[in-house]
Amino acid sequence: MDPVTIFRPLLILLALIAGPLLYSHPSLGASPQSFVSLCLQKKSDPNLRKTIDALLLSAVRSYWWHDDCEQAAKVLQGKQEINLAGRGISDLRPLASFPNIKKLNLKGNRIVDLTPLSHLKRLEWIDLRDNRVRNTKTLKQLPRLKTILLGDRSSPSSFISTFR
Repeated sequence: MDPVTIFRPLLILLALIAGPLLYSHPSLGASPQSFVSLCLQKKSDPNLRKTIDALLLSAVRSYWWHDDCEQAAKVLQGKQEINLAGRGISDLRPLASFPNIKKLNLKGNRIVDLTPLSHLKRLEWIDLRDNRVRNTKTLKQLPRLKTILLGDRSSPSSFISTFR
């Protein structure tokens, strides 16, 4: 029998366990974990689960599956606009897997950390109103970003920044 056939299940299990740990380890750089990897981990982290479920729902609108991480990843890879407004999300790590996003609506969530967005080099427009964002330095790393909507319900007018 072929050694690859014999050890394939063990290699797959090892990749599923060790792969995400190595791929996202801070000492190895800031590479994002894949959407599929994060999707498979969603049961262990309630904040991650909310984001993954919102993205799965976004993919489902066009297709029949509702919990197939690989199929959802394929659908989301092609999307240039994603609307996750009002979903109660705080974990943006899954979005780092989709570098084709040009327009991202995150209004009305619980977002504090924008670091995962540093991988969205094609992002042109983002709505971050009604969130908990305090540091927007990550957004300066996005070469195509032209419009940022910030602010909250307590301020009479939202801050709209157009730059570059």
